[in-house]
Amino acid sequence: MDTAEIDMTQGTARQPSILVVEDEVIVSLDIQQKLKRLGYDIADSAVTGREAVDMAARTHPDLVLMDIRLKGDMDGIEAARLIGAKTGTPVVFLTAYGDEETVERVKAADPFGYLLKPIEDNNLRTMVEVALHRHRSDRALVEAHEALKRAHADLERQVERATAIGNLGLDALGGAEFEQLARTALPLVMRLLPADAAAVLRSEAAGFAAAAAAGPVSGAADGTRAAPSWPVLSEAIRSPGPVRYTDAGGKAAARFPNDDGMPVGDGLLVRVDGYQAPWGVLVALCTERGAFGDNDVHFIQSIANVLGMSMKALQIEDAMLQLSTPVMSLADGFLLVPLIGTLDPKRTRHLSSVLLNEVRARKARVVVLDVTGLAQIDARSANDIVQVVDAVAVLGAKVLLSGISPRFSTTLVKLAVPLGRIGTVGDLRSAIEQGTRLLAR
Repeated sequence: MDTAEIDMTQGTARQPSILVVEDEVIVSLDIQQKLKRLGYDIADSAVTGREAVDMAARTHPDLVLMDIRLKGDMDGIEAARLIGAKTGTPVVFLTAYGDEETVERVKAADPFGYLLKPIEDNNLRTMVEVALHRHRSDRALVEAHEALKRAHADLERQVERATAIGNLGLDALGGAEFEQLARTALPLVMRLLPADAAAVLRSEAAGFAAAAAAGPVSGAADGTRAAPSWPVLSEAIRSPGPVRYTDAGGKAAARFPNDDGMPVGDGLLVRVDGYQAPWGVLVALCTERGAFGDNDVHFIQSIANVLGMSMKALQIEDAMLQLSTPVMSLADGFLLVPLIGTLDPKRTRHLSSVLLNEVRARKARVVVLDVTGLAQIDARSANDIVQVVDAVAVLGAKVLLSGISPRFSTTLVKLAVPLGRIGTVGDLRSAIEQGTRLLAR
């Protein structure tokens, strides 16, 4: 007999166990004795169909030998159908009847074998071995199919993740704003990890605040509510790699920062780097313990890398704006702003913000805007400059425009700008001299 299986818990060979279902006690005992002589174990014996169904669920035999005609309201064929549906245990039918009607009913039940009584040892052994082998083969085929389905699903998820990361990277390279990029990234983290909550947390002097959030932490998305002061956040922003956050001893070590206080079972925290220093932390949280695997770690690290790339670009751009729009103090109450290069809407907004703050802080009375270095002056740029001049004038400062080219002057006339609002001077030296005279009044 070659059907012995290894019991992984004991490390010993285990003989197949068989449930015998026969309503004639003497016949049942004879079959059990035959099986024992052949080296099989007897799981139990039953005399009715319902008893057989219950015993199969309780004892989990490797095979059922089932008489077709049983006492009670359930015959062997119906009992075999229920056992197959509930436990998947293979069934070999026993009967003293080989008529066509019985054979057809047996065929419809799709059994693993069929034995005619009286049963001989050789026939019994052969049928048991064939049934057990077929069941193992069927089970292996099902397991292989399930493994293939899991592998296919995993491959599809990896492709979907790679596509999502690629598209997010293209958005970043295309100049998407960081906040928009973060709001795009978080639903991807929620769906593709999957996670129950996710957030991009900005590091601040007093701790962390949510720059964007999804799930139960979404109430903190506007940054007005502080993120939880978990020690693991400080650890994550110092760590070059992902930090795993799990509960200990089956008890939640932390809770989602929301009104319900949902427990955290597993978490991934990845640093988002800035230009010269870490900027914040990307967090993914799940209520299920051990929810995240190695592939999940790689995925969220890739998302954090894209966010870091965007933040670095933003910070470098901001640094370049600072350098390209210097506000120089020539004297008490006298500011000079030399404009060089091109003037796009973002730079105009920066110029307006910085200049207004400086005018207010320094109580400036005169501001010289030198446009000699501007590479191009079109209608939009001219209009932007006029708006900056108007904003400064509201604060009570006199603005002098110097270095105006013929093209710029023509554009101002076309825009119908009231030139009385603007002091125009030919060159920077003349503007400084005129500004000094204005201050002396």
